[in-house]
Amino acid sequence: MARLVFVVALVFAAAALVSDVASVAVGDTEASERQVIFPPVIILPPKIPIPRYTYVEDTVCIPVRKVVGDLKNLKNMKVRLNNYGKWRGLNKKFLDKTGSYFQMPDRKRKFINLPATNEVKYPLFPLSVKEYYEGYLSDIRTDEVTISLANLGSADAHVVVTIDSETKGKEFRMGCTDRKKKKPCSKKKQNYTGQMKNIVTRVYMKINTDAKDRYEGFLSYSFVDFDFNISMHPWIVSNTDLINRGGLAAYIPKIKDAMEDVLISQIKKETFQKLVMKKLNKRILKELREYYLKRALSFNYPKPPKSKDVEKWIKSSLTIKKWYYNRRGYLCMMTRYRKWVDHSYVELISFSPDNSAVADFCPFSFPFTAKLSVAGPVSIEARIDFSDGDSSEPVKWAYLVEETSSRGISHSIKGTQLSEKAMYAQLVLEYKGIFGNTFKIRSPDRAAFIKARCLGFVALPKP
Repeated sequence: MARLVFVVALVFAAAALVSDVASVAVGDTEASERQVIFPPVIILPPKIPIPRYTYVEDTVCIPVRKVVGDLKNLKNMKVRLNNYGKWRGLNKKFLDKTGSYFQMPDRKRKFINLPATNEVKYPLFPLSVKEYYEGYLSDIRTDEVTISLANLGSADAHVVVTIDSETKGKEFRMGCTDRKKKKPCSKKKQNYTGQMKNIVTRVYMKINTDAKDRYEGFLSYSFVDFDFNISMHPWIVSNTDLINRGGLAAYIPKIKDAMEDVLISQIKKETFQKLVMKKLNKRILKELREYYLKRALSFNYPKPPKSKDVEKWIKSSLTIKKWYYNRRGYLCMMTRYRKWVDHSYVELISFSPDNSAVADFCPFSFPFTAKLSVAGPVSIEARIDFSDGDSSEPVKWAYLVEETSSRGISHSIKGTQLSEKAMYAQLVLEYKGIFGNTFKIRSPDRAAFIKARCLGFVALPKP
């Protein structure tokens, strides 16, 4: 009962507190009013126009023979496949984990963790026989390395490193383990081998655009192929279970997977990219610089660019969008960049007075209209030059997108009472553009004829 009284007291106290807070004094009179809370007024920021640029794409090509020459460090790559060694007990058997490796372009060796084939019991019966066979590769070494280009996927250029291998011995060997005796089988059963020929390892690397320096390339691992022809010992051929259940066909993916573990980790390294791509990236920049310098000079700009100006523009504004191999013997780059702001960026379609003859009280504005087409964002300074030597005040016209539109411009006519002027008007447009140039466009001379007559004077307020 005491607890109930205490709770009721708390309720009344809270109600009294709310009433006190809501009480408003007006003069000497207190009026209890209920507070009304209105939602806050949210003022959204004005929409800021975003410039939309026009982009241009070109194709620049490099002879493949020059590309291959620049990638010559890839010829340092070698492969050795040798996982057959001495007996190492029931767990490892004849497996040598340190005998296989890739030699990378820096001539450092990276070990390949090459497994054996799947283990197969032979014969299956009687069960008392516990002899198991595995296949191994023995001392496969590199003979020759060649570099070529190919298009794969969506016609993407790839560098292909082809490693030809051959040995005079037996490259495929069967290892036999007697699990019952916990030792190798007899020497006779260790002599089943296979002769491998036309052993080829092909490493495919896609040419991509560097995410940081968008005018350069870098290589990324795509996949590896391992092909060969093999002739088996007659005993292996007659006992097809050793091939089928032993998984000789399934062994090739295992070889590729073991190679991939090395290639993926090594190719993505910065040291690999610098060593392999350094010369080619220098050539790419040189080819791009020469291509765009020649183009810029052909336009006869007021301020012809120098080689360093073009290189600076390439590094700041150009992106290589795609690489592909041209079968006529070229590595081609599809470049993308903002359209150059030059003489072709702005087109003056028309310029004329709104009325060719105007009579009004001086001073008055004589209006003109100009129609322009622009290829994208640009700031233009416009003025009118008159045949009497006078000029209008310059005005700024700003464009944010590719468009065709009309803009107004006027000139203040001054003169004595009843005076008249007859003259030609010429519109002059100036804007800054590529390589520090300022471009000028003029309307046709003596094409816009006007007459302005001053009827009197307009009383101007005193300052």
